[in-house]
Amino acid sequence: MYELEYAYEQSNDLNGYRVLRMAGKGVINTEPDVAQVTLTVVTRGETLSTSQSTNAKTMDQVIDQLIEIGLSTEQIRTVSYTIYPQYQYVGGEQQFIGYEVRNSIQVTIYDIGLVGEVVDEAVRNGVNEVSGLSFSVKDPQAVYRSALQEALEDAVLKAMSLTSAMQVTLDPTPIEINEQGAFSDPITPYTLTLEQSPTLTPIEPGMIEVEANLIAKFHYYS
Repeated sequence: MYELEYAYEQSNDLNGYRVLRMAGKGVINTEPDVAQVTLTVVTRGETLSTSQSTNAKTMDQVIDQLIEIGLSTEQIRTVSYTIYPQYQYVGGEQQFIGYEVRNSIQVTIYDIGLVGEVVDEAVRNGVNEVSGLSFSVKDPQAVYRSALQEALEDAVLKAMSLTSAMQVTLDPTPIEINEQGAFSDPITPYTLTLEQSPTLTPIEPGMIEVEANLIAKFHYYS
């Protein structure tokens, strides 16, 4: 995208100038270095105390195993703990049958190669729901700044190409730069089911794409 604007201001040594508005786009593809996954232990029992104690024992076992394979306690946090009464219908009548307890932890993994092992060990030790697996980068702003730099270079190259075709002189230093759109942390969701874990869960996070867009204004002269 580009747009030509005409200005009638005078400078000391130039008869006048015109303004070229140019869009620039930068895209950086980078490997993720952070993964997050939610692990849930679901237990059911006839009494609340039985359901809670079974759940707590299982979750403690899961956390101990995650620490054993190299995670720290700072990488593990509880995100949800719920208790639901359970009913069934018999002969058209609702009957209470016990309680369901759900305890969910979110695990942050800084070694992408450990993701499959984390999931498998959690499942082996009692996790029966795996969700919210996603990949991101530790310093997304640094990646975005690189994309923003590429966007500016793109705008400059476009401006140079157009002014060359028009046989006019470009001042390649922008007089104004407007960033387009708000930055958001790049996160790539990953679909995973427990059926994928017969031995070792294969995890292929792929690449994360970070995009930056801007509008730059340039002076050019006849």
